Amino acid sequence: MLVYNAGNDIGIKGGTAADVLRKAPALNVDPQGNVTMRGSGTLRILVDGKYSGQMARSAADALNMMPADIIQSVEIITAPSAKYDAEGAAGVINIITKKGSKRFSGALEVTASNWEQAINPRVSFSRNKWNMSFHGHFHRLQDKSATFTERTSLQNGVPTSTLFQEKRLNNVMPHTSGEMTIGFAPDSATELSLNVNAWLGSWPDGSTQTTRIFLPGGEMTDAYLQDARKKERFHGADISLGYNRKLKHPGQEFTAMAQISPTGGNSSYASIQSADDGKFRSREENISETRNTEYTLQADYAHPLTSDGAFMLESGVKSIFRDANNQYDVWFSDAPPPAGLEFLSDRSDRFSYSQTVVAGYLLMKMKLKRGWYAEAGARLEHTSMEGKFRGGKDAFSNTLLNFVPTATVSKKLDDAQTLSLSYTKRLTRPFIWDLNPNADASDPSNIVTGNPALLPEIMHQGELSYAWTPASGLFLNVAAFYKQTDQSIFDLTTTDANGVATTQKQNLAGNRQYGTNISSAVQLTPKWNLNGNLNINRLDYESRALFVASKGWASDINLNTMYKLPGGVALSAFGEYSTRTITFRGTVRPGTSTASPRRKKLPRPK
Repeated sequence: MLVYNAGNDIGIKGGTAADVLRKAPALNVDPQGNVTMRGSGTLRILVDGKYSGQMARSAADALNMMPADIIQSVEIITAPSAKYDAEGAAGVINIITKKGSKRFSGALEVTASNWEQAINPRVSFSRNKWNMSFHGHFHRLQDKSATFTERTSLQNGVPTSTLFQEKRLNNVMPHTSGEMTIGFAPDSATELSLNVNAWLGSWPDGSTQTTRIFLPGGEMTDAYLQDARKKERFHGADISLGYNRKLKHPGQEFTAMAQISPTGGNSSYASIQSADDGKFRSREENISETRNTEYTLQADYAHPLTSDGAFMLESGVKSIFRDANNQYDVWFSDAPPPAGLEFLSDRSDRFSYSQTVVAGYLLMKMKLKRGWYAEAGARLEHTSMEGKFRGGKDAFSNTLLNFVPTATVSKKLDDAQTLSLSYTKRLTRPFIWDLNPNADASDPSNIVTGNPALLPEIMHQGELSYAWTPASGLFLNVAAFYKQTDQSIFDLTTTDANGVATTQKQNLAGNRQYGTNISSAVQLTPKWNLNGNLNINRLDYESRALFVASKGWASDINLNTMYKLPGGVALSAFGEYSTRTITFRGTVRPGTSTASPRRKKLPRPK
């Protein structure tokens, strides 16, 4: 585990959780708040050790809705033990929030700029056996961008058409969130807690897009303007009850937690297509309403096997029950208003999905002589999934049993140096929006739809790491890793004879990844510090089903620096640079959203 102590960093004042994670070791956060670890974004992000429906909906949105000043520390777990859910192939991030102090305290933080405005109130107090804290977040964010796309369609290696698109967006996204925690300690060994976290927002995604399609000889075959007004209204909450009891022997402890996470939203778009000369062509409306509920029950027990606590046995059980429903209706008309829209029954439906996960684990921790430490554990997860559409048509179900072993061995070379070797197995289950077959056709040349038949991806990882923390205040962590992912989930885009591209997630490939991560922090002077991350990865995709391979090197680097001025003022600067990203379709370069066709044919099996 790598830990970043954010509570002592005044450079994060006025920022969000995304700004905090930008300073954490082993992580990379893009300008939109998307987090990756060693080139992978399939992370499990926890808040105070608990799952959050807000993070599951969109981690980038949730991080931008969490004020930085409530965060005490961030734990980055690159090789999670069997104690953690197997979910999240890349690893686990645990955000630890500040707790109430022993006196009444409060703060009001206001941030204003031409791009965003935020108000963050915070109150906490502790008295006798009670502890309470509350924080709120009111945020208005502007998103303005332009995207240019060029796509050439090939048939048997010969170009058939080329599509050019220019898309412009300018949206204002208001949202709010709040969290309240109440703790009660009837005695020194017992603690009860209630935590309520709620959020809501309106996420517009209106755009104006021009499209032109040309034949190989340069003749334009079509040109149109697409005006789309998209909006997502969302709300949700996490409500949890916790119980912690320290038992007779030091280290002997029992914890239990129950949580319910109801979420919902309305996602819709209305699009109008017109010819290049302004003549009306068609209009379409798509309204999608989603209701999700997740229940979690968990119990953990730690038992020391020796009086000095050198040998510790940990065990636990956990159940997760997920229920999701999505109603989507589509209307279309090729006549301008006031003509009515025609209901499209073939593109409208109700999709219901349920998932149950039952898990148990055992973990042995051993503090050995001469600076050696070892732990080994195993987790067993049983997953059952069921989905159906209106009237029971095209129903599907699946049952999976995953055995998840983990192991770590470390050697403390001296007071400042540690060497560790670990193995872990992880998996990533598809979310409801990955499975939902409702097609987003707001851009008729680029359609996005879910895949109800999607299966979880499974990852095996080995890691060798070296940590050096001398008394001078320098921090250095160097890790080399290897990952093998089966049933890898990736976006597959296919183009029909008319040049219309349809993107859907598939399990048709595996991938191998290996590389190194270097994280460091140094105090250059008593007032000036510098920290950063360097990632170098080799990623190889291979699909025997499609006879396609895509492979290559990628890297990214980020640097943070802060200088303290008199009067509690600090100057901070951050910068990052990323090379291309390797995808199954080829490569994506920074600032682009199109893939280069760098694929090679694989030999067909005999």
